[in-house]
Amino acid sequence: MDTPEAKPAEAEESYDAWFRRKVQEALDIAESPDAVWIPHEEVERDWAAQRAEILSLMQPKRAK
Repeated sequence: MDTPEAKPAEAEESYDAWFRRKVQEALDIAESPDAVWIPHEEVERDWAAQRAEILSLMQPKRAK
């Protein structure tokens, strides 16, 4: 896949092998006893705060 001489079938097999390795790596990390899981509600609160901050920066400044 890295060389222009690679045939389409070889490139497909190479990509498939790479993709399967990456999926297995992710599964291994997720199943590790050291994995840290963040509750969905916490993530939603964090993103809501970030969105609010960005939107506030987009608002025109009012003269006092």
